[in-house]
Amino acid sequence: MKRTRFLALALTLALLSAACGREEAPPSAPEAVPFAVTVREFPTDSAADGMDLCLDVNEGRALFLDLEKKNAGTPGGRNAVEIDLTTGERRELGFWSVAAQQDGQGTYYWAGMTGPVVESGISTFGKGEGSEPVTWREWRQEGIWRGNDQGEGEIIYLFPDGKRREIQSLDLRGDKLCWLERVQDGNDGWDREEFCVMDLESLEVRRWDRGSLAKYWLDGGCLLSLDRKDILRVEDLATGEEIFNRWVEGGCSGAFYRDGKVIWNEGAARFHVYDCQTEKTRDLTDPGAREEEIVWEWELLLGRYAAYRVVEPQPEGPDLQGRPDLHRGLRVFDLEAGEVVYRSEEDPRVAQRENWYYSQLLADGEAGLALLAGQEHEGEEYWALTGKGALTVVEVTE
Repeated sequence: MKRTRFLALALTLALLSAACGREEAPPSAPEAVPFAVTVREFPTDSAADGMDLCLDVNEGRALFLDLEKKNAGTPGGRNAVEIDLTTGERRELGFWSVAAQQDGQGTYYWAGMTGPVVESGISTFGKGEGSEPVTWREWRQEGIWRGNDQGEGEIIYLFPDGKRREIQSLDLRGDKLCWLERVQDGNDGWDREEFCVMDLESLEVRRWDRGSLAKYWLDGGCLLSLDRKDILRVEDLATGEEIFNRWVEGGCSGAFYRDGKVIWNEGAARFHVYDCQTEKTRDLTDPGAREEEIVWEWELLLGRYAAYRVVEPQPEGPDLQGRPDLHRGLRVFDLEAGEVVYRSEEDPRVAQRENWYYSQLLADGEAGLALLAGQEHEGEEYWALTGKGALTVVEVTE
């Protein structure tokens, strides 16, 4: 019996000794997140396709406006154009508008027109040569419509107070629709601008006077603004609480508020991430960017990747006068890794054209999709566009 107990105790001690002497296996390293960029390009002909100005990108589709055409109800008119960014297939919608959005589920929002309205005025002929009354007919905006792709729906916002007003842009952000509205208080020109936000459930509209040349936009449930003194502010739209108020370096093209963090840029070389809880800022740098490069627009993809359109203005000088700026295309900056992970100018899948002008960048951030619109110009004549262009669709996946 004692021998049995002795053997059991010896065996237990041996197992404990082996366990103590054996090093634990280190935890397995987390698998690298698969990162990929897919690129598609579609050629365009603005004269034939009516795709001059992109108004919206959502759920893999883009809305375009033909700048050369008038309202579809007039001779030679054409409606808004929608293109499938997977296939390149385009179709004409049932409404014409200078500003439109779609939610990806078959509902469209657009600045509706009324008219033609008869206008009158005085035409002056040269200095001291006299004048005469003239009349003309024009279409005018009346407010915002909501409906289907055929233009069938209802007006959800009618211009108030009888003043001449005009919607410059529309932006759909979840259950909020926002726009910039010009107001004419007198008889000549536009006197002021208002930034408006509509709750799509209650249809209530809130307004901010765009004084001091401030830019306003929505992101992450907050109202963001940047004034001419480079003061960036972030305000909780629901509570009115100011979350962020700071002077930022020149070259800031915009900002985002996501998950308690404020993200903004300083030209194409630097990005900053401020944590509202810890009150600490991460400063991120792209050593490959030139100090002269600027960012015209940028979007946040998948909450992590900054996608931005880069331009380098030509230096001043008699030999360079009239030459176009250098359009560097699209870059994608990983805000977590702190480095550029994509440059379209180095991508063999993107046609490297000699005379090219990138005019717009729009994105569906949640889908990780960015649309870069480009046009061809004649040699060194920056504004002599040929009408030929292309849409470059860049999609980031993890």
